[in-house]
Amino acid sequence: MTPELIAAIRERIAAGKNPTEIGTEVVAAGYTNEVFKLAYNEALLSSPSHSNNFTPSVVGGAKALIGYRDLFTTSWQLAILEYKVFLKTLALAFLVFCLIGGGLAATTFLPGVSTPITLTVIFLVLPLVAFSTALIAMFAVMRALLARTTTASFRDHLRWTGANIFGLSVVSLYLTIITQVGYMLLIIPGVIATVYLLFATTVVLADKARGIAALVLSTELVHGRFFAILGRFLVSNVGIWLLLSLVLVLGTAITSLVPVFFIVAILAALFCLYWLFCSTVVLYESVASLPLAAPLPISTKNLSRLYIVIIALVVFAIVVLFGIGAMLGYTSLMVA
Repeated sequence: MTPELIAAIRERIAAGKNPTEIGTEVVAAGYTNEVFKLAYNEALLSSPSHSNNFTPSVVGGAKALIGYRDLFTTSWQLAILEYKVFLKTLALAFLVFCLIGGGLAATTFLPGVSTPITLTVIFLVLPLVAFSTALIAMFAVMRALLARTTTASFRDHLRWTGANIFGLSVVSLYLTIITQVGYMLLIIPGVIATVYLLFATTVVLADKARGIAALVLSTELVHGRFFAILGRFLVSNVGIWLLLSLVLVLGTAITSLVPVFFIVAILAALFCLYWLFCSTVVLYESVASLPLAAPLPISTKNLSRLYIVIIALVVFAIVVLFGIGAMLGYTSLMVA
């Protein structure tokens, strides 16, 4: 999917051709049907008269989930097409790296800075700033990809993410805890939780739901398509992670001979991670464009919300009890 393809489709839309005619031309030119659907919606959504809706509606109504091969190719094309998002994220990361490096350098080279209080503040604040910035940047990348057909800038996405970072962090923390606890319970519960809650943060970033409602909506999107989404999630993630591992291995080997190649290897590895984000966005958009496979009744949704709250309270209680136990154990050791 290239800007030229999108421009060509936009011209045909303006000329009054219907989607079927345009699709026939695009497929005849060697593109897949999935690429045509995405390109058509890019062209349609980027027109001045279109509203800022994040999730494109598939041309003619999608009949099936995106295929395995199309998921790879379309996500790769999205990563290439939206390369500016990747570059802007790198620029932000470099700026933060310079600020943190400058702060650490100040403790070494500037007189009067290396006081205990200053060092404590620096070594507490800098990691927090780095972590917060990384989290905001990660969510901003996803939002920028989802909103790629709107006029919002990357700075707008950073601003929105920063303003909503608490809600996003709570949802992400819940997902992390639930999936990790599930994996500890013989793996299968963790896999189930991962797939059903796969799109929870995505629907928040797409302004479709917040908090518990996002968890329920993700469950509803997956319900009835569990194994289809699991297969695509595993294949795309395993494939990209294998490529990432290969990049790191080759990068390490070549860097030992050509040290400057270390930078290339790091950039390639980061681009693979960016490709993973694109894969998640493409899979989400494919799922969201389909009618719900098995809509959840209102009673089931309410029950799901109750289960989510109960699980959160139980996990919170476990964490608190574990913390109290650790504190008592440490106190008893100090006394002894």
